[in-house]
Amino acid sequence: MLIQYLNKCILFMLIAFTLSACGHASENAAGDNAASAPDEGLIHLVKANDVIISASKHTDSDVFRGLTVQAGQVSKYFDWTNVTNKTYYPAVHIADINRDEQHEIIIILTTSYGTGMNEQEIHVLSKEDLSELSLEDPLQAIKDQVTSAIQHEQNQVRVSVTTDTDQVEQNYLESDAVLWNEEVSFGSFIGYSAADGVITATVPGSVSPAAFAVNAILEYGSDLRVRSISLEPIE
Repeated sequence: MLIQYLNKCILFMLIAFTLSACGHASENAAGDNAASAPDEGLIHLVKANDVIISASKHTDSDVFRGLTVQAGQVSKYFDWTNVTNKTYYPAVHIADINRDEQHEIIIILTTSYGTGMNEQEIHVLSKEDLSELSLEDPLQAIKDQVTSAIQHEQNQVRVSVTTDTDQVEQNYLESDAVLWNEEVSFGSFIGYSAADGVITATVPGSVSPAAFAVNAILEYGSDLRVRSISLEPIE
């Protein structure tokens, strides 16, 4: 009788231990699945190698507000915007842009678009920790290095734009515009590109609310400051 009693006790203990182990296994499995499951509220806009840019699926406008950048196991939220039109989703480049033997992430966003002109902004991130690197403001560089004049003579309008190394002149009829600027105005639109480890900004200069005369093309050096500005007439 004693042996039978002991056998029953051992059997009950084994059953209880097995049930407890199964319960813990189920909890661990559920936790693992939750950690690995993607956030169903996000949409992946672009992926380049192990870099992914995501935004919330839920937007009540034609602009994504707030973007998440993931590089490998590192993820960070940024208060950036990009239009929801798939044609203008963010562009991503991975390169050693500042020659520090470490890769950076160059992200070009389109914040608005129209006929022939897109408004863009650029961000350069360390691929290691997603900290943002400072890029010289192209408009400040233009202000410091570009001069312009708009002259009116006998129903003719002459526009000149000059840097230390370049010059563009354009001629118009006075009747070509209802209202003329006092000088060439830069900043209505800024476009960016990145190729061969070099960032370029293109900034059109307007002579009236509807007419552009010249593109200022700014090339950045490895210190992320503007190293040259060239001028290109807009026909």
